[in-house]
Amino acid sequence: MSTLTGEYTLVDLKAMHDPKGNVAKVVDVLSEVNDVMADAVWMEANDLTSHVVTRAFSEGAGEAGIVNQEVAYETDVVTQIREPLEIFESYSRIDERLIKRATDAEMFRAQQNAMRLRGMAKSWAGRVFYGNETPSAENVRGLMVRYNDLDLANVHGAGGSGSDLASIWVIQWGGDGAYLVYPRGGKGFIDEEDLGQQLIGSSTGAYTALVSHYMINWGLAVADDRAVQRICNIETSGSSNIFDEDDLITALNLLPDPGNIGRTRIYVNRTIKTQMDIALKDKSNVNFSVSEGLGGAPVLNFRGVPVKIVDQLATDEVAVTS
Repeated sequence: MSTLTGEYTLVDLKAMHDPKGNVAKVVDVLSEVNDVMADAVWMEANDLTSHVVTRAFSEGAGEAGIVNQEVAYETDVVTQIREPLEIFESYSRIDERLIKRATDAEMFRAQQNAMRLRGMAKSWAGRVFYGNETPSAENVRGLMVRYNDLDLANVHGAGGSGSDLASIWVIQWGGDGAYLVYPRGGKGFIDEEDLGQQLIGSSTGAYTALVSHYMINWGLAVADDRAVQRICNIETSGSSNIFDEDDLITALNLLPDPGNIGRTRIYVNRTIKTQMDIALKDKSNVNFSVSEGLGGAPVLNFRGVPVKIVDQLATDEVAVTS
């Protein structure tokens, strides 16, 4: 594998793996199932089992100088946050008797493992938003845990109440914004291991199965909180306190670099996407546009920013309060 430096997408990281291995196939499945993983920028961790993010707490402002008078010294103050590298893994176990019945045993096993990987990819994308470090300090702290208070400058309430609510997430990916983290040198970032034939059973009996192991070693970092904007408390039914274009315009303008939409994405679930599509049917709506994506599929854009569906985003969130 090549030496990794700088910012990459999951597709870039795939290209750096040995083409004779199976990892490239795994990366394909992981990136195709969820747009979040295809969109996100990846950076190398600066520590062994974690990544330290250095943020500016305060910075010098400068002053107008006057001849023969002193100009005050200024000091930039920074704060550091340590983000863990989480080991996210899964095992695939297929009864050998099923494989022997298949017309093409190798293809059958590959299809079964691909299904497991797709499920793993969806859960992994969900952890970007809902990961929680409460079970263990080694777990990723998801965006929902970080930004769950209306007093935060990047959290905006849509006015809904109860427990049938949803959120819109606006994320500006990049080393100065939000990004995902892989281990130093890329080693052990994504591993697929064929553990072969194994005896599965207990004191009452056993059977043989072919076992595979999949592992992703990753982390989530946010260098600038403004790069993640959350619009919460959106009602998933009815006609009040639903998606409001004004809220989304506000969130976009609060990004650290509002003019740089190249790596900015809007993530919604299918319910909120439907609310957006209904707003789009008004031909005079200048905020929405539709472009052509991969394979000719239409992609909804809001003020030029792609809107992506993430099925892991819930429709039963509890109202966020101050």
